[in-house]
Amino acid sequence: MACELASVNSALEALLTVFKRAASHDSDNLTLSRGELHHLIKTELPFLVQPNFEKHFESFFQCMEGNPGSNVDFKEFMCLLATIVMCRDQELSQQLH
Repeated sequence: MACELASVNSALEALLTVFKRAASHDSDNLTLSRGELHHLIKTELPFLVQPNFEKHFESFFQCMEGNPGSNVDFKEFMCLLATIVMCRDQELSQQLH
């Protein structure tokens, strides 16, 4: 159990590090701009980059924020990752059955 908690702690620290590194490319280090999120997804989550990625990314970003000029904070980023994990889990479960 302690080993599993250490793994979760390491994963959380890694997620925070990735977010902070991606958010550091402009003057606002606490949020991801549209461009920063786009780059993060393409480099850290390449399995999401499918044939119509650019079109889907634009509508996704607007839906996520509601305001095209706004940014994604860490809480919103974590909600995005949780959604991705749940979708991946569903995909893998369907492949097993």
